[in-house]
Amino acid sequence: MRDGMEKSQSVFNRKQFIIVCALAGLLLLGGVLGLSAHSDLQNAEKQFEDTISYVKEQCTDYDNLNLATEAKSLMRMMENAQHLCSEIARDQQENPGRVLDDAAMEEYLQDYTLSGILVLSAEGKILCGASQDGRVSDPQIREQMEKELAGSIVLKVADHPEQIYAGRTEKEDSSYVDTAACARKDGDGVLVVYYRTTAEYVRNYSLSYQNCVQGYNPAVDGTIVVTRGDRIVASNDTALLDTTVDENPTLSALKARSTDGGVIHVHSTTGQQYAYGIVGQGRSFYIYVYRPEQEVYVSTMRNVSMAAFAYMVVLFLLQLLRGKTDQRYREQQLRREQEYQKTLKAAALKAESANLAKTEFLQRMSHDIRTPINGIRGMVEIGDRCPEDMARQADCRKKIWEASTLLLELVNEVLDMGKLESGEVVLENVPFDLPELMHEITDVLEKQAAERGIVLHREYGRLPHPRLVGSPLHVKRLLMNVLSNAIKYNREKGRVMLDCFELSSNGDKAQICFVCADTGIGMSEEFQKRMFEPFTQENAGARSVYGGTGLGMSIAKSLVDKMGGTIGVESKQGVGTTYTITLPFAIDNTATEEPERQQTDLTVLQGRRMLLAEDNALNMEIMEFLLNDVGVKVTKAADGQQAVEAFAASPLGGFDAILMDVMMPVRDGHEATRAIRAMDRPDAKTIPIFAMTANAFTEDRRKALESGMNEHLSKPIDPDALYRLLVKYLTDPKSNL
Repeated sequence: MRDGMEKSQSVFNRKQFIIVCALAGLLLLGGVLGLSAHSDLQNAEKQFEDTISYVKEQCTDYDNLNLATEAKSLMRMMENAQHLCSEIARDQQENPGRVLDDAAMEEYLQDYTLSGILVLSAEGKILCGASQDGRVSDPQIREQMEKELAGSIVLKVADHPEQIYAGRTEKEDSSYVDTAACARKDGDGVLVVYYRTTAEYVRNYSLSYQNCVQGYNPAVDGTIVVTRGDRIVASNDTALLDTTVDENPTLSALKARSTDGGVIHVHSTTGQQYAYGIVGQGRSFYIYVYRPEQEVYVSTMRNVSMAAFAYMVVLFLLQLLRGKTDQRYREQQLRREQEYQKTLKAAALKAESANLAKTEFLQRMSHDIRTPINGIRGMVEIGDRCPEDMARQADCRKKIWEASTLLLELVNEVLDMGKLESGEVVLENVPFDLPELMHEITDVLEKQAAERGIVLHREYGRLPHPRLVGSPLHVKRLLMNVLSNAIKYNREKGRVMLDCFELSSNGDKAQICFVCADTGIGMSEEFQKRMFEPFTQENAGARSVYGGTGLGMSIAKSLVDKMGGTIGVESKQGVGTTYTITLPFAIDNTATEEPERQQTDLTVLQGRRMLLAEDNALNMEIMEFLLNDVGVKVTKAADGQQAVEAFAASPLGGFDAILMDVMMPVRDGHEATRAIRAMDRPDAKTIPIFAMTANAFTEDRRKALESGMNEHLSKPIDPDALYRLLVKYLTDPKSNL
């Protein structure tokens, strides 16, 4: 009976043990299932949010860049419309008998980078026009255009001459047309200009949302979709492109529940669980990221199976095998995490490849711009703390000047590079004296070279034709870049030799050769193969030691190519570098004698009266000091309108010259100059007016001269250049003619 009781108790204990083990196993498996499912869902949600955040940031950046490009294009169209309208009105005034027809429009079209020009009546009827493809001359196409323009906002500018319309129209084939319109100045009606950008150009050069998701793998990162409205414009699943949200059940369900926030669990039309996803919203787009449910919980069942196995091992092998099982489990988890991290890293590298150039540019600019700014602010701080130490004050001012010079050089090089890459550099075609230009360049750099004990030797006597026709501003910029590098990367007490001579000529054109040789640090043969690439420097610390940006030689190469010349380099490390530049120029056969260089006599400025128009208080203070320092009396105007009023209220000959800032409120410098030149008083036509502007490109100088200004001074203003210009115009009456 006892044996029976023991057997019964044993059976009971066994059953109890089995029940306890089963309950413990169920609790264990249930816990593993719940935790793993929760962890998988959290990981999926974090991955979704990270993907949404990154794609949203990239798409927003692309939107901003595309909007900036569109605004720039529309501004250019508005300028073309205004300029053409003024040109037509001027031609009509000068030639009243000239007929404004399609042939005349064809002539105007040749001078502008436009696809077409239309002259409309106030009712929208096409009076005349021209286009690059000749389609405007087709009567049927004209009739179709008139129907499209009927009731258009373009016609409303006829009733508002002070307004200009500009807009972009996107076509079904992804091409677009930029249009600008303004009221005619020569009569009633509207002048319309437009430029058509082909679909192929848009595909090749416009930033696309597809670039943001190109590196994501649907099997690893889930399906990513970017929409505008309901149309899918980008996805890492190319099969979804050019479809709509409503065509995809998962996207449609996500859209319906997008207001829930966080991760969304959606179902298919059959009512079964289908997928997890999340919806993000940008300024003009929506981002969907989703994965099938089985992919979200991909590790859950595996974890449950492993937990069950580990539990059975613990039951049968007890403590002996539990440690090994845990160790194996941790190793597997670590290996799986490492593999997962490698996969994420590879995906991130793919996604960032499209933005590598932009990121590198921003990083370099952030460092290179902040470095001189930090130096300027630091020297100001040191100067404030040592007010009585005059030697320290002078040293601080010297270093502030050097840092600001570096910052100005950096800004100039970045702007030059941007102009060259966009093809917006406009070469001049004006007469200039080459020896005089060489003097200007070397005069500027001799001081920089002398500070380091470097001898700058110049030789340019072999010039049978010193007077040439070309773009002296860009020649100067080119040679300044090459010579600055020769001085910057030279050794102490070194030497720089600049030689300029005529290679050949045929009576009308001459080939001019510039040779710049230095005794500097030189370059390796490997680096010489890529020295003309932007931001390229041979030594990683060159930007810290020498202050370079890596843009100078890239700009030099681009300018040489733009002017149709060649540039060659020979260099040896530790010995020096020699640049050989050959440029073609037209010979100025109208020149009679070489101008003489004269010293600037500042005494002629004593007691002179100047009208100074400047809206920036700091710039006004600086200019007033520079003028007062040489005895000039200054009358100040805070905007273009005040400048016009001050000149109108002055007596005849009350001002000797006008210094006019270009970008000012109320009236800009160009408008103010035109208003002054139009006044009915003798000195309005002859008073020297000088533009002061931070816009230092050739086209800015051309605009200043077209508005009636005599000269163009770029900011920051060089005091010596300012004084020379004032003395020239105040002592030579012919300068104003």
